[in-house]
Amino acid sequence: MIGILRTPRRAALVAVAVLVAAASVTSFAESYRGLYVWSSEHGLTGPWAVVWPLQVDVFIAVGELALFVALADGWERRSRMGAWAATRAGLAVPVAGNAGHVAAHTLAARATAAVPPLAAASALAVGLGVLKRVVAAHRTQGAATERPVATATE
Repeated sequence: MIGILRTPRRAALVAVAVLVAAASVTSFAESYRGLYVWSSEHGLTGPWAVVWPLQVDVFIAVGELALFVALADGWERRSRMGAWAATRAGLAVPVAGNAGHVAAHTLAARATAAVPPLAAASALAVGLGVLKRVVAAHRTQGAATERPVATATE
């Protein structure tokens, strides 16, 4: 990309990366809190209550990181299926656990409790969508500049 939009585009990409990272960290922290409350209310105490949320949220984290690497490295769709499966399974359990720990049984209370893992997954989806297009454009530009130039004698 050349021209007047190069710098604003780069700033927008940096902002997307920072916001996705911030949303993920915040969402994981809130999800951890909700899952900790859930584990404490369901018979886990001490260090077991502390580590249980990590066991649940690790699937989302590993899946998201694997998807990031897969897009950056251009893995084939079939190779990304395991990462998507881990991310989806990792999303389902925290949503259920976060919604399950809420004392109020109203839909609004449960939906509010389910937001943190959903926010992390949504931020990831947008970030990966942007990354996919940036990587594809970069590869296309790279392929265009790597083609041999024909000379007048050929």
